[in-house]
Amino acid sequence: MHRLVGRELEGVDGEDRVVSRRDCFLFLIQEKFEVKKLVNFLKQDAEDDKNLVNQEKYFGCAEIEM
Repeated sequence: MHRLVGRELEGVDGEDRVVSRRDCFLFLIQEKFEVKKLVNFLKQDAEDDKNLVNQEKYFGCAEIEM
């Protein structure tokens, strides 16, 4: 197990440090992509819900007017 001290990994040599940083960077890119996918899904879901509510309001008003 390595410990992060400041910006350096304690007990890790040069090449290993580069690999560790690269792996961390790739992980963060993947996480950012997943978060963006989730945000887009939630936005679409909220839009779908809003459309459904508006549709139900329209049908409710049409029934009242009959």
